[in-house]
Amino acid sequence: MFLTKVSSLARLQSPHLARAKTTLAIRRETINVWERRAPLAPKHVKRIVDSGVKVLVQPSTRRAFYMQEYEDVGAVITEDLSSATHIIGVKAPEPEELIENKCYAFFSHTIKAQPEGMPLLDEMIRKNITLLDYEKMTNDDGQRNVAFGHYAGVAGMINVLHGLGLRMLSLGVTSPFLHIGLAHNYATLADVIPVLHNIGDSMKRYKLPRVIAPLTFSFTGSGNVSQGARSVLEHLPHEYIEPGDMREAAMNGDPSVCYATVLSRQNSMERIDGKPYSPEDYLANGELYRNIFADKVAPYTTCLVNGLYWQAPAPRVLSDEDAVKLFGKGSQAKNNIMRGIPQIPHKMLAIADITCDIGGSIEFSTEPTTVGSPFQLYDPKTRTVHTDFSRDGVMVMSIDNLPCQLPREATEYFGNCLDPHINDFLNLTHEKKIQDQQDKTSGCISRAIITSKGELAPDFKYISALREEK
Repeated sequence: MFLTKVSSLARLQSPHLARAKTTLAIRRETINVWERRAPLAPKHVKRIVDSGVKVLVQPSTRRAFYMQEYEDVGAVITEDLSSATHIIGVKAPEPEELIENKCYAFFSHTIKAQPEGMPLLDEMIRKNITLLDYEKMTNDDGQRNVAFGHYAGVAGMINVLHGLGLRMLSLGVTSPFLHIGLAHNYATLADVIPVLHNIGDSMKRYKLPRVIAPLTFSFTGSGNVSQGARSVLEHLPHEYIEPGDMREAAMNGDPSVCYATVLSRQNSMERIDGKPYSPEDYLANGELYRNIFADKVAPYTTCLVNGLYWQAPAPRVLSDEDAVKLFGKGSQAKNNIMRGIPQIPHKMLAIADITCDIGGSIEFSTEPTTVGSPFQLYDPKTRTVHTDFSRDGVMVMSIDNLPCQLPREATEYFGNCLDPHINDFLNLTHEKKIQDQQDKTSGCISRAIITSKGELAPDFKYISALREEK
């Protein structure tokens, strides 16, 4: 769970409550047809309106919460947001959509100097915008307070179970996983749970064939993404084991059980020189470590669920070279459909790259997939991707906006995290640098300000240097 130590009530009693002239606006999401989330649900808007702040909502018939639901709690539906002092969304707007001299909040995807985000960053500086990036909202211990990670994990796990059913069928093996749909086929998570229970009952009754069973799952990370994904698996017959036990489980485990292991830094990283692992040493000298997953766990894993935040020089979970070793043999996938009992070329059939950190911890995950086309196969022999399940490769799902598949629940979850910080956000002004507003806002807010008063905030000056390096 996210650590939101300050309650909504406590924030309402803050001595720095927003002034009456403050107006908050929720912008329409325009990034793609599947983006139906909002940063706040109607229940959160009601709290804000009741506190005396005017709330504008830009009209959208695509949004998962209907316009009438926002209007019923006191919001004003309007296309024109120019009267707002503060504007919030989920994804970044197009640079030309930004209104000058405002305070904005959204996921900007600029803090690593991502090339695709630099035109937006330049425009925010030019238009004197104070930007709050949700990704950098953390508590004093550096843990994120506001994110969709849990629902990214939930939706990603549902999707990859569906994909596993398709991939197994293409290799000549039927399974009850054909009976689960993609996450957006369900109105709520509660609608998915009975389907998972039915799959579990089929696994217990009929068991998967030994040629492919038991199914084994490796989860990287222990945060909200990993926890969300595991919460789905836990509705199936399952058993958690240590990474070192995956080989025995894969070879001799119960075919009616899903075996799962959670990979942490402590149990998956080792120093190249053989010295013992230490968290402090790893953070200071990541280049001196290697990830043992590819050699010791991946050969016995059916599905890798990647929820790990990665940054160089940390070791990757899987490199291009690892892929050649693990999946480089010809699978003869196209011939399996003619076999009564097919040959399965390699244990790992699927990767759910939920973090979708392109070219990151999964090196060969080089482009996101989409809700409309969620799966692709990576063939290490040719180092290419394709969508033909009759051909060789490991299936990869790397959708970069997974929570939008469960948009109402994801919006409520995110809003519950964001709402305690809204009044502090409303105390911000575009008229001053963030370092001159410390007395009116919390550390969680001030740490997340990327631009203010026409320049990069002090904590993000490094972006300029990264741009020059690239």
